[in-house]
Amino acid sequence: MEATLFDELQQTITSDGPAKAIDRLCAQLRERKDYGSLFYAMLLKKRHELGVSPLPLEAAEIERLVGDGVAV
Repeated sequence: MEATLFDELQQTITSDGPAKAIDRLCAQLRERKDYGSLFYAMLLKKRHELGVSPLPLEAAEIERLVGDGVAV
């Protein structure tokens, strides 16, 4: 990802929140026809909507969090 897009997404997060930044990222990737990255951006969007960690966790990390009483 180029620096200008990254900076724009950071600014969007600050001003409009993460959901808008994810929408903007998806739009940019769709426009560039970068469908592989778009898939993961859409996955990120759905994870955000569901309120789960935006990044998949390793099994060991899940076990540690559950053992600490953290909802995963």
